[in-house]
Amino acid sequence: MLDRKRVKEWTSEKGTHLRAEISPCSWIHDTYGLQLTVSMVEGSDKVFPRAETPFSQSTEADFDTLCDRVHLKDCSTARCDCLVFEGGKNKGACDTCLAIERGQKNAAELSEGVAKNETRDARRKRLGYTHKAEVWVTPEEGEDQFFYCYFKGEPTTEQINQLIAPDQQAPDIEVICL
Repeated sequence: MLDRKRVKEWTSEKGTHLRAEISPCSWIHDTYGLQLTVSMVEGSDKVFPRAETPFSQSTEADFDTLCDRVHLKDCSTARCDCLVFEGGKNKGACDTCLAIERGQKNAAELSEGVAKNETRDARRKRLGYTHKAEVWVTPEEGEDQFFYCYFKGEPTTEQINQLIAPDQQAPDIEVICL
């Protein structure tokens, strides 16, 4: 029987140091099969090769076969020369490049949201509204809600609360002059 604490460290064909351990899923669930957690010692990327053979029937040879299935390739982006696992998560991009792509996407979405807000505010201003109230309502149960209301003249807290949540107070209110 294979030792649960079995660890193997080796250098990949690309010269990167790898470490394989048996995943707890292997023995926690009888029908799960042998699964390894393989990581690059120098990186945060991981891959989880798995066999159908139950852990109770797995051998050293099964462990080594799974380790042999692990291969590295270059990051799929043009901006770096990192290595990633073949068939791993992140569509072939390293964690750093993936974080950069996510950051760029989030910045674009934020910019789009700001532009929509500015357009909406300008439209309301042309209609004679002078103030906008941004309100966070935190109910006792359920998720927080965000509302915005436009007013012709500076609103009072009571007016805002009456519109948003007549039966509860909205503690987070910001009134903006348009």
